[in-house]
Amino acid sequence: MKKNYILALLLGTIFLTGCQDMLTDSDTGYLYLSDVTVQIEDKELLPTRGLMEDLSLTLELWQGETLQKTLTEEDLQNKLKISTGAYTLKAYSSNYLTYGDWTNADKGEPVYYTEVPFVIEADKTNVVKVELGMITFGVRLELPEGFSDYFPQHAFTATVGSRTVALDQGETAYFPYTEDALIEYTLEATNTDGEEMSAKKSYSAGLKPNTLYIVTYDFGTKSVVSLSTL
Repeated sequence: MKKNYILALLLGTIFLTGCQDMLTDSDTGYLYLSDVTVQIEDKELLPTRGLMEDLSLTLELWQGETLQKTLTEEDLQNKLKISTGAYTLKAYSSNYLTYGDWTNADKGEPVYYTEVPFVIEADKTNVVKVELGMITFGVRLELPEGFSDYFPQHAFTATVGSRTVALDQGETAYFPYTEDALIEYTLEATNTDGEEMSAKKSYSAGLKPNTLYIVTYDFGTKSVVSLSTL
């Protein structure tokens, strides 16, 4: 079930630099952000981390290819007076600027980004609502109860593109989403009799961002299975 966690960001009156003071009422309108929401997918079997405590958002006002303003804490009051025209509001989490540098040693984390186009008309207020979705996807190892009793030694890796991440029970690795994304995962284990088991699979059907994929082991079929939670 999708849950929208609302960040109460009420934007203050902002006067852009340059010739703003020369503009007349017929040249300006107002932007009002009613709220900014972060969309987190949730399911009972998948406890989510406390993302909202750690999430730091940047909001930028763009006109064409020009950055007009990065909104600051001082701007979070009422509404923004700007010249008429077409704009884009870009919103992203702080890790959006660095997630491309993740290595095999990094588990990664949810990354959020969105762009909201809007138009400002003379002497009118445009109310904009921003909803950010995760542009990464996660792979989580969720072994059944008692697995370690039968397989005291085991190792799991998930590979997407050129990055391979080792996961222990209950851990999640996050990967950037691309249209040709493919998850390859391997579970190697040794049972109490010293017998070795190795299973390697791949998953690509219907991969999508803002999604967490669970990999587990089925005792009944003695096989590794992957389940999309969403």
